[in-house]
Amino acid sequence: MMTWTLWGMLKNPPRDHPLFKRMSKAHVTPLPSHINIATIAVLVVMICFLSAVVPPLLPFALMLPVIFAVFNGSVYGLVWAACVSRTLVHEHEQGTFEILSIAPDGAFGATWAICMGCIHRSGAFEHLRAFSLEEFAIAWTVTLILSAGKWQQYINLFAENGLVFPIIVLMTYSVLLILTFYFNNVQSVIMGVLTGMAIPIFVRSWLDAQLWAIGIYMLLQFSTYLLTWLIGGVLMPTSLAANVPTEILIAFISLGIFYMIREIVISVLWRMLVFKLNGDTSEIQQSFG
Repeated sequence: MMTWTLWGMLKNPPRDHPLFKRMSKAHVTPLPSHINIATIAVLVVMICFLSAVVPPLLPFALMLPVIFAVFNGSVYGLVWAACVSRTLVHEHEQGTFEILSIAPDGAFGATWAICMGCIHRSGAFEHLRAFSLEEFAIAWTVTLILSAGKWQQYINLFAENGLVFPIIVLMTYSVLLILTFYFNNVQSVIMGVLTGMAIPIFVRSWLDAQLWAIGIYMLLQFSTYLLTWLIGGVLMPTSLAANVPTEILIAFISLGIFYMIREIVISVLWRMLVFKLNGDTSEIQQSFG
């Protein structure tokens, strides 16, 4: 799968490459590395207080953990799409990219090294992978909230099959949410990076490049969400979801659809980059994988 090949390449940048060293040490406004636990606690208290004072805010407060988990990787992807495109266009404007492309790694090697320097600057990429515990807790919380209206079904399952089956159902929903968060984070980052690399091929103004990168990245993001919802939630026979096992099956299929749509988008972006920058897939993966 292209997703995991590229994810492995992103986690193992060419640290000895001169371009990577130069870009990773460049002085720019850093991406926030993490959210302090004390800050989260203060925000939670404030949101709970506002929800008590203004009841209509309660649904929004309950959705904040979901928003945080689901859009964590999306935010990083958005920022890096803009950052990578801006940096590459700057190299074009300075007239240095053509010189860098003469090196043995070629245009693709120069683009990849510059891109890796951007996303690993200030240890930002390493901080991206520090959210698994939060997502696990969020998955359990959201599972319990979303299952609140189905407790009668669980009681019936308990009466018919004992305690084991309801626990298995809740665990299954939690695992599905965790996988959804994880796939979304990984693939959103990859899509952001590839979009940032692709835009400077067609746009040579740093402002236009950032706007196009942000716009196309958001279009790709929302398109994958929308297609997943249309296929998994509308076109599939949802009328069959009258019992818990069928709902679980549909949830698994929807997750597979979500993953494969993004896998296709990532593969298309990658192949387009390799073609436009005259790269060789085997040499690229050998040099930078």
